[in-house]
Amino acid sequence: MLESLDINGRLYVASDRAALTVGYQVSYIERLARGKWIDASFVQGQCFVDIASLERFIAASEADVTAQL
Repeated sequence: MLESLDINGRLYVASDRAALTVGYQVSYIERLARGKWIDASFVQGQCFVDIASLERFIAASEADVTAQL
């Protein structure tokens, strides 16, 4: 199993590794990827995520929650 890919100069990490990095469930990250909420690529059934895109999504989500409070 691959752990990372370089696609057009951008580093994509496997969804399970991304999950460990940010503390989210793998299934949630893959759902975000399928819904195009984050930048990701599926290769041979495995999901690879642009970690910067995932971190931007998390930051935006936290900002939305803070704004609602």
